[in-house]
Amino acid sequence: MEILVLSPYKDDVFLYPPVQAFNEVLRRNGCAVTYEYFPGRGLHSKIQQEKPSHFCIVKAYAAKLTRFPWDLTKLLVLRIFRRFDAVIVIDHFLAAVAMWIYPTDHVIFWSHDIICSDSDFAQYRISKILLTANAKLIRNGARLLIQDEDRRALLEESIGCQVPQDRRFIAPIFLTALTSPPPIKRLNGRPKLLQIGHLSWIRHSDELLQHYSENTNLYELLCHGVPDHSFRNALKIIQRRPALSTVLIPSNQLWKIISECHIGFLGYRFEDKNAYLLARASGQAIEFLRLGKPVIVLSHSTLNELINQRGAGIGITSITQLGEAVETIVSQYEKYVKAAKSLFDEDFDPIRFESDLVSWLAGRPSSKQSKA
Repeated sequence: MEILVLSPYKDDVFLYPPVQAFNEVLRRNGCAVTYEYFPGRGLHSKIQQEKPSHFCIVKAYAAKLTRFPWDLTKLLVLRIFRRFDAVIVIDHFLAAVAMWIYPTDHVIFWSHDIICSDSDFAQYRISKILLTANAKLIRNGARLLIQDEDRRALLEESIGCQVPQDRRFIAPIFLTALTSPPPIKRLNGRPKLLQIGHLSWIRHSDELLQHYSENTNLYELLCHGVPDHSFRNALKIIQRRPALSTVLIPSNQLWKIISECHIGFLGYRFEDKNAYLLARASGQAIEFLRLGKPVIVLSHSTLNELINQRGAGIGITSITQLGEAVETIVSQYEKYVKAAKSLFDEDFDPIRFESDLVSWLAGRPSSKQSKA
Protein backbone atom coordinates (compact mmCIF):
# COMPACT_ATOMS: atom_id res chain seq x y z
CA MET A 1 0.00 0.00 0.00
CA GLU A 2 1.36 3.42 -1.00
CA ILE A 3 0.77 6.04 1.70
CA LEU A 4 1.52 9.76 1.68
CA VAL A 5 1.87 11.44 5.07
CA LEU A 6 1.52 15.24 5.04
CA SER A 7 2.88 16.58 8.29
CA PRO A 8 3.67 19.87 10.04
CA TYR A 9 6.58 18.12 11.77
CA LYS A 10 9.95 18.35 10.05
CA ASP A 11 11.37 15.01 8.93
CA ASP A 12 14.73 14.99 10.68
CA VAL A 13 16.29 13.28 13.70
CA PHE A 14 14.12 15.44 15.97
CA LEU A 15 10.84 14.34 14.39
CA TYR A 16 7.94 14.23 16.86
CA PRO A 17 8.35 10.69 18.31
CA PRO A 18 4.70 9.51 17.91
CA VAL A 19 4.81 10.45 14.20
CA GLN A 20 8.13 8.65 13.87
CA ALA A 21 6.57 5.60 15.53
CA PHE A 22 3.53 5.82 13.25
CA ASN A 23 5.76 5.74 10.17
CA GLU A 24 7.68 2.77 11.58
CA VAL A 25 4.46 0.82 12.19
CA LEU A 26 3.29 1.44 8.64
CA ARG A 27 6.60 0.34 7.13
CA ARG A 28 6.92 -2.83 9.18
CA ASN A 29 3.43 -3.77 8.02
CA GLY A 30 4.43 -3.55 4.37
CA CYS A 31 3.36 0.00 3.56
CA ALA A 32 5.48 2.25 1.35
CA VAL A 33 5.49 5.61 3.13
CA THR A 34 6.24 8.95 1.48
CA TYR A 35 6.64 11.65 4.13
CA GLU A 36 6.23 15.31 3.18
CA TYR A 37 6.85 18.19 5.56
CA PHE A 38 4.40 21.06 5.07
CA PRO A 39 4.87 23.72 7.79
CA GLY A 40 1.42 25.26 7.77
CA ARG A 41 0.37 24.41 11.31
CA GLY A 42 2.00 27.51 12.73
CA LEU A 43 -0.47 29.72 10.88
CA HIS A 44 -3.04 29.07 13.56
CA SER A 45 -1.34 27.42 16.53
CA LYS A 46 1.61 27.54 18.92
CA ILE A 47 0.93 31.20 19.73
CA GLN A 48 2.04 31.76 23.30
CA GLN A 49 0.68 35.27 23.90
CA GLU A 50 -2.72 35.59 25.53
CA LYS A 51 -4.17 37.95 22.90
CA PRO A 52 -1.92 37.94 19.85
CA SER A 53 -2.76 40.31 17.04
CA HIS A 54 -3.10 39.22 13.43
CA PHE A 55 0.09 41.18 12.72
CA CYS A 56 1.96 39.12 15.34
CA ILE A 57 0.84 35.89 13.66
CA VAL A 58 1.99 37.04 10.22
CA LYS A 59 5.29 38.36 11.57
CA ALA A 60 6.05 35.25 13.62
CA TYR A 61 5.34 32.89 10.77
CA ALA A 62 6.53 34.95 7.81
CA ALA A 63 8.97 32.24 6.71
CA LYS A 64 6.21 29.66 6.60
CA LEU A 65 3.96 31.99 4.68
CA THR A 66 6.61 32.78 2.08
CA ARG A 67 7.40 29.11 1.43
CA PHE A 68 3.74 28.16 1.14
CA PRO A 69 3.62 28.48 -2.70
CA TRP A 70 6.68 26.23 -3.02
CA ASP A 71 5.23 23.59 -0.70
CA LEU A 72 1.92 23.70 -2.51
CA THR A 73 3.68 23.26 -5.85
CA LYS A 74 5.48 20.17 -4.51
CA LEU A 75 2.15 18.63 -3.53
CA LEU A 76 0.66 19.36 -6.94
CA VAL A 77 3.64 17.68 -8.64
CA LEU A 78 3.23 14.66 -6.37
CA ARG A 79 -0.44 14.54 -7.25
CA ILE A 80 0.37 14.44 -10.96
CA PHE A 81 3.22 11.92 -10.94
CA ARG A 82 2.50 9.64 -7.95
CA ARG A 83 -0.52 7.57 -7.03
CA PHE A 84 -1.26 6.96 -3.35
CA ASP A 85 -3.78 4.57 -1.82
CA ALA A 86 -4.18 6.86 1.20
CA VAL A 87 -3.16 10.41 2.08
CA ILE A 88 -2.78 10.97 5.84
CA VAL A 89 -2.90 14.62 6.88
CA ILE A 90 -2.11 15.91 10.35
CA ASP A 91 -4.43 18.53 11.84
CA HIS A 92 -6.76 21.19 10.52
CA PHE A 93 -4.56 23.16 8.14
CA LEU A 94 -3.22 20.27 6.09
CA ALA A 95 -6.65 18.64 6.02
CA ALA A 96 -7.96 21.81 4.38
CA VAL A 97 -5.07 21.89 1.90
CA ALA A 98 -5.44 18.22 0.94
CA MET A 99 -9.14 18.65 0.22
CA TRP A 100 -8.30 20.73 -2.87
CA ILE A 101 -5.60 18.39 -4.20
CA TYR A 102 -6.58 14.77 -3.51
CA PRO A 103 -9.83 12.81 -3.85
CA THR A 104 -11.51 13.18 -0.47
CA ASP A 105 -12.18 9.46 -0.14
CA HIS A 106 -8.39 8.94 -0.16
CA VAL A 107 -7.80 11.47 2.64
CA ILE A 108 -7.42 10.45 6.30
CA PHE A 109 -7.57 13.31 8.79
CA TRP A 110 -5.23 12.42 11.68
CA SER A 111 -6.22 14.84 14.43
CA HIS A 112 -3.59 15.86 17.00
CA ASP A 113 -4.74 19.27 18.26
CA ILE A 114 -8.30 20.51 17.97
CA ILE A 115 -9.36 24.12 17.46
CA CYS A 116 -12.28 24.09 19.90
CA SER A 117 -14.76 26.82 20.77
CA ASP A 118 -12.96 27.87 23.99
CA SER A 119 -9.54 28.01 22.34
CA ASP A 120 -7.71 31.30 21.85
CA PHE A 121 -7.34 30.36 18.19
CA ALA A 122 -11.08 29.97 17.56
CA GLN A 123 -11.58 33.75 17.30
CA TYR A 124 -9.46 34.10 14.17
CA ARG A 125 -10.96 34.09 10.72
CA ILE A 126 -8.39 31.59 9.44
CA SER A 127 -9.49 29.11 12.12
CA LYS A 128 -13.13 29.44 11.08
CA ILE A 129 -12.16 28.91 7.44
CA LEU A 130 -10.21 25.78 8.36
CA LEU A 131 -13.04 24.30 10.41
CA THR A 132 -15.51 24.90 7.58
CA ALA A 133 -13.13 23.23 5.13
CA ASN A 134 -12.65 20.27 7.49
CA ALA A 135 -16.41 19.76 7.73
CA LYS A 136 -16.67 19.75 3.95
CA LEU A 137 -13.81 17.26 3.76
CA ILE A 138 -15.60 14.84 6.10
CA ARG A 139 -18.95 15.24 4.35
CA ASN A 140 -17.27 14.40 1.06
CA GLY A 141 -15.95 11.06 2.30
CA ALA A 142 -12.69 11.59 4.21
CA ARG A 143 -11.91 9.39 7.20
CA LEU A 144 -10.82 10.27 10.74
CA LEU A 145 -8.01 8.88 12.91
CA ILE A 146 -8.18 10.16 16.48
CA GLN A 147 -7.03 9.23 20.00
CA ASP A 148 -10.29 8.46 21.84
CA GLU A 149 -14.04 8.91 21.70
CA ASP A 150 -14.02 12.09 23.80
CA ARG A 151 -11.66 13.80 21.37
CA ARG A 152 -13.71 12.49 18.46
CA ALA A 153 -16.83 14.10 19.95
CA LEU A 154 -14.93 17.37 20.53
CA LEU A 155 -13.70 17.47 16.93
CA GLU A 156 -17.20 16.82 15.62
CA GLU A 157 -18.51 19.65 17.80
CA SER A 158 -15.76 21.97 16.51
CA ILE A 159 -16.36 21.32 12.81
CA GLY A 160 -20.13 20.94 13.17
CA CYS A 161 -20.14 17.60 11.38
CA GLN A 162 -20.57 13.96 12.41
CA VAL A 163 -18.05 11.35 11.22
CA PRO A 164 -19.81 8.11 10.20
CA GLN A 165 -18.86 5.10 12.31
CA ASP A 166 -17.29 3.20 9.42
CA ARG A 167 -15.01 6.14 8.64
CA ARG A 168 -13.32 6.64 11.99
CA PHE A 169 -10.64 4.73 13.87
CA ILE A 170 -9.61 5.15 17.51
CA ALA A 171 -5.89 4.84 18.29
CA PRO A 172 -3.93 6.67 21.01
CA ILE A 173 -0.75 8.57 20.44
CA PHE A 174 1.80 5.78 20.69
CA LEU A 175 5.47 4.75 20.69
CA THR A 176 6.95 1.41 19.78
CA ALA A 177 8.37 -0.59 22.68
CA LEU A 178 12.16 -0.68 23.00
CA THR A 179 13.71 -3.96 21.88
CA SER A 180 16.25 -3.85 24.71
CA PRO A 181 14.87 -1.59 27.45
CA PRO A 182 17.30 -0.50 30.18
CA PRO A 183 16.91 -2.01 33.65
CA ILE A 184 14.71 -0.15 36.11
CA LYS A 185 16.78 2.41 38.00
CA ARG A 186 16.97 1.50 41.67
CA LEU A 187 16.18 4.06 44.31
CA ASN A 188 19.28 5.05 46.28
CA GLY A 189 18.81 8.25 48.22
CA ARG A 190 16.71 11.06 46.81
CA PRO A 191 14.67 10.18 43.71
CA LYS A 192 15.49 11.92 40.46
CA LEU A 193 12.56 13.87 39.01
CA LEU A 194 12.78 14.75 35.30
CA GLN A 195 10.98 17.25 33.09
CA ILE A 196 11.57 17.08 29.32
CA GLY A 197 10.54 19.13 26.31
CA HIS A 198 9.65 22.80 26.32
CA LEU A 199 10.73 24.22 29.69
CA SER A 200 8.28 27.06 30.04
CA TRP A 201 5.56 28.82 31.97
CA ILE A 202 2.93 26.92 30.01
CA ARG A 203 4.48 23.68 31.33
CA HIS A 204 4.70 24.91 34.97
CA SER A 205 8.52 24.82 34.72
CA ASP A 206 8.93 28.07 36.64
CA GLU A 207 6.88 26.73 39.56
CA LEU A 208 8.81 23.47 39.45
CA LEU A 209 12.12 25.33 39.75
CA GLN A 210 10.89 27.33 42.73
CA HIS A 211 9.50 24.23 44.44
CA TYR A 212 12.77 22.38 43.94
CA SER A 213 14.80 25.27 45.32
CA GLU A 214 12.72 25.11 48.52
CA ASN A 215 12.54 21.29 48.75
CA THR A 216 15.90 19.90 47.63
CA ASN A 217 15.77 17.42 50.50
CA LEU A 218 12.86 15.62 48.77
CA TYR A 219 14.26 15.00 45.26
CA GLU A 220 16.89 15.84 42.69
CA LEU A 221 15.56 17.78 39.71
CA LEU A 222 16.71 17.09 36.15
CA CYS A 223 15.54 19.26 33.24
CA HIS A 224 16.14 18.46 29.59
CA GLY A 225 14.82 20.56 26.74
CA VAL A 226 14.45 24.08 25.41
CA PRO A 227 14.05 26.75 28.11
CA ASP A 228 11.97 29.89 27.49
CA HIS A 229 12.45 33.32 29.07
CA SER A 230 10.30 32.49 32.14
CA PHE A 231 12.48 29.46 32.89
CA ARG A 232 15.70 31.44 32.43
CA ASN A 233 14.39 34.23 34.66
CA ALA A 234 13.44 31.72 37.36
CA LEU A 235 16.93 30.22 37.21
CA LYS A 236 18.40 33.62 38.06
CA ILE A 237 16.51 34.00 41.33
CA ILE A 238 16.39 30.52 42.83
CA GLN A 239 18.92 29.45 45.44
CA ARG A 240 19.55 25.92 44.17
CA ARG A 241 19.58 24.97 40.53
CA PRO A 242 18.65 21.68 38.86
CA ALA A 243 20.82 19.64 36.53
CA LEU A 244 19.96 21.25 33.18
CA SER A 245 20.62 19.88 29.69
CA THR A 246 19.70 21.98 26.64
CA VAL A 247 21.56 19.92 24.04
CA LEU A 248 19.07 18.57 21.52
CA ILE A 249 19.36 14.85 20.91
CA PRO A 250 17.68 12.66 18.28
CA SER A 251 14.13 11.66 19.17
CA ASN A 252 14.96 7.98 19.13
CA GLN A 253 17.67 8.55 21.73
CA LEU A 254 15.51 10.43 24.24
CA TRP A 255 14.94 7.23 26.20
CA LYS A 256 18.57 7.39 27.33
CA ILE A 257 17.88 10.66 29.14
CA ILE A 258 14.63 9.33 30.62
CA SER A 259 16.33 6.15 31.85
CA GLU A 260 18.38 8.28 34.27
CA CYS A 261 15.35 9.40 36.29
CA HIS A 262 13.00 7.70 38.75
CA ILE A 263 9.89 9.84 38.21
CA GLY A 264 8.67 11.94 35.29
CA PHE A 265 7.08 15.37 35.72
CA LEU A 266 4.46 16.67 33.27
CA GLY A 267 2.92 20.13 33.48
CA TYR A 268 0.06 21.52 31.38
CA ARG A 269 -1.26 25.02 31.98
CA PHE A 270 -3.57 25.09 28.94
CA GLU A 271 -7.22 25.24 29.97
CA ASP A 272 -9.27 24.69 26.79
CA LYS A 273 -11.15 21.47 25.99
CA ASN A 274 -8.42 20.24 23.64
CA ALA A 275 -5.86 20.40 26.47
CA TYR A 276 -8.30 18.90 28.97
CA LEU A 277 -8.70 15.68 26.94
CA LEU A 278 -5.08 14.56 27.29
CA ALA A 279 -5.49 11.01 28.58
CA ARG A 280 -4.45 9.38 25.30
CA ALA A 281 -2.92 12.37 23.56
CA SER A 282 0.23 13.13 25.55
CA GLY A 283 3.45 12.23 23.77
CA GLN A 284 5.53 13.08 26.85
CA ALA A 285 3.54 10.80 29.16
CA ILE A 286 4.17 7.71 27.05
CA GLU A 287 7.89 8.47 26.84
CA PHE A 288 8.05 7.91 30.61
CA LEU A 289 5.51 5.08 30.83
CA ARG A 290 7.33 3.08 28.15
CA LEU A 291 10.33 2.83 30.48
CA GLY A 292 8.23 2.08 33.55
CA LYS A 293 8.71 5.54 35.00
CA PRO A 294 5.83 6.73 37.22
CA VAL A 295 4.68 10.25 36.37
CA ILE A 296 3.44 13.22 38.34
CA VAL A 297 1.03 15.25 36.22
CA LEU A 298 0.31 18.85 37.17
CA SER A 299 -2.81 19.78 35.22
CA HIS A 300 -6.60 19.90 35.17
CA SER A 301 -6.98 17.19 32.55
CA THR A 302 -8.14 13.65 31.88
CA LEU A 303 -4.48 12.61 31.98
CA ASN A 304 -4.60 13.14 35.75
CA GLU A 305 -7.62 10.85 35.91
CA LEU A 306 -6.00 8.12 33.82
CA ILE A 307 -2.75 8.15 35.78
CA ASN A 308 -4.58 8.06 39.12
CA GLN A 309 -7.01 5.34 38.05
CA ARG A 310 -4.25 3.05 36.76
CA GLY A 311 -1.82 3.74 39.60
CA ALA A 312 0.92 4.77 37.15
CA GLY A 313 1.73 7.92 39.09
CA ILE A 314 -0.16 10.77 40.70
CA GLY A 315 -2.16 13.61 39.18
CA ILE A 316 -1.98 16.92 41.06
CA THR A 317 -3.61 20.30 40.50
CA SER A 318 -1.20 22.52 42.45
CA ILE A 319 2.57 22.64 42.74
CA THR A 320 2.11 22.58 46.54
CA GLN A 321 1.06 18.93 46.20
CA LEU A 322 4.28 17.89 44.49
CA GLY A 323 6.27 17.04 47.63
CA GLU A 324 3.58 14.72 48.97
CA ALA A 325 3.21 13.08 45.54
CA VAL A 326 6.95 12.36 45.38
CA GLU A 327 6.95 10.86 48.88
CA THR A 328 3.91 8.68 48.09
CA ILE A 329 5.51 7.25 44.94
CA VAL A 330 8.84 6.65 46.69
CA SER A 331 7.09 4.78 49.52
CA GLN A 332 5.67 2.22 47.05
CA TYR A 333 8.07 2.68 44.16
CA GLU A 334 8.04 -0.86 42.75
CA LYS A 335 4.23 -0.86 42.67
CA TYR A 336 4.14 2.42 40.71
CA VAL A 337 6.85 1.22 38.31
CA LYS A 338 4.90 -1.93 37.54
CA ALA A 339 1.68 0.04 37.01
CA ALA A 340 3.40 2.54 34.70
CA LYS A 341 4.81 -0.22 32.49
CA SER A 342 1.46 -2.05 32.49
CA LEU A 343 -0.35 1.09 31.36
CA PHE A 344 2.00 1.47 28.42
CA ASP A 345 1.83 -2.21 27.47
CA GLU A 346 -1.96 -2.38 27.68
CA ASP A 347 -2.93 0.99 26.18
CA PHE A 348 -0.06 2.52 24.20
CA ASP A 349 1.96 -0.31 22.66
CA PRO A 350 0.94 -0.41 18.98
CA ILE A 351 1.49 -4.15 18.78
CA ARG A 352 -2.04 -4.47 20.19
CA PHE A 353 -3.78 -2.57 17.41
CA GLU A 354 -1.42 -1.99 14.49
CA SER A 355 -2.75 -4.79 12.27
CA ASP A 356 -6.29 -3.40 12.66
CA LEU A 357 -5.01 0.10 11.97
CA VAL A 358 -3.27 -0.93 8.76
CA SER A 359 -6.36 -2.90 7.65
CA TRP A 360 -8.51 0.16 8.24
CA LEU A 361 -6.11 2.41 6.35
CA ALA A 362 -6.36 -0.02 3.44
CA GLY A 363 -10.14 0.25 3.53
CA ARG A 364 -10.75 -3.19 5.04
CA PRO A 365 -13.14 -3.73 8.01
CA SER A 366 -11.48 -3.57 11.43
CA SER A 367 -12.52 -4.68 14.91
CA LYS A 368 -11.02 -1.49 16.36
CA GLN A 369 -13.18 0.98 14.47
CA SER A 370 -15.07 3.47 16.60
CA LYS A 371 -18.33 1.99 17.81
CA ALA A 372 -19.87 5.04 19.37
